Amino acid sequence: MTASPLRHSRLRMEESESPTFEVIFSDPHQHDLFLADKSNKNTLRTFLSGKLAPASAFTLTFSVSPAPVSTPPAGVGGTGQGGGEDLQNRPIVKTLLEMFEGRVLDVSA
Repeated sequence: MTASPLRHSRLRMEESESPTFEVIFSDPHQHDLFLADKSNKNTLRTFLSGKLAPASAFTLTFSVSPAPVSTPPAGVGGTGQGGGEDLQNRPIVKTLLEMFEGRVLDVSA
């Protein structure tokens, strides 16, 4: 039950002292389906914890995209501008990109 909703989502990471990972679902149905079983959230949190440095704190949030996912703006998503390339080369981000079949769309300063 978790694979389909996660395939129809994207991940946004806000880097700070305590990073925030936001899973953004493409529609409310996928969001509700994933969160219907609390173990889904716990399993994803455990998976992410295993990919970060030991004892790393992070926040995991879930939301629904207000609009369809579009092509990233110029300079974002691994073009070497805005830090996207560095972000994509981090092991945790590589794993998450593979898991969500995604790309880096937003690199916050």
